[in-house]
Amino acid sequence: MIIDRLLGSGVKLWLRSQLTGIERLEVAIIGKDRQIMTGYIPEIFIAADAAIYQDIALSEAEVKGVNIRFNLNEVIKAKPFQLLEPISVTTKVLVKESDLQASLESALLSEGLTSFWRDLLQETNPSMAEELQNSSIVWQKFSLASERLELTGTIGDTNCQITIITGLSLLNHQTLLFSPVTILGIPELTQNSVSELAINLGNEVRIAELKLEENQLLLKGMITVLPSP
Repeated sequence: MIIDRLLGSGVKLWLRSQLTGIERLEVAIIGKDRQIMTGYIPEIFIAADAAIYQDIALSEAEVKGVNIRFNLNEVIKAKPFQLLEPISVTTKVLVKESDLQASLESALLSEGLTSFWRDLLQETNPSMAEELQNSSIVWQKFSLASERLELTGTIGDTNCQITIITGLSLLNHQTLLFSPVTILGIPELTQNSVSELAINLGNEVRIAELKLEENQLLLKGMITVLPSP
């Protein structure tokens, strides 16, 4: 069919414009011409290898979305593809240790790790959390092992290096569980480390599988994607 191929090429061009690097990108649109010409895509499948989005590296990523309503009239005029309604997409992402290490300077990843550190600090030592709440932290090393991750960074104002060692699993489909937790580098935290920390990812996320292995992390699940405001 002609329409799905043309639209697939347009989506692929748009995706490439959002990425700063990629080795392989596949886009498959499944639907009949008469459906697509009403602004409806029954199913879309996207696969990518070695993709870099907002300075975050992903070794492999697969996304499948269904029942998609989009801005056909604008797309015909060569304007960007946009969703008109929320959709649920199934995802599979493989991130290697080397990906995370290369992504530590990404604002998105760095801010996420700093938020995790502050939550952990608040649970472990609230008074120290208040003392360090405005301190910056530079993340330097991210290591993955079987059922364990290790994160090292330096607190800017104190020039103190910390290392967080923790297991990672699912508490439920929307909540990550970090346990057991060990914090090295600050004696007060090492002696009184919280045993576990749960982080809820929100109602738009549902993780079906999390597998932390030597040098890599595999995630499978479903995400609700909302239209751009």
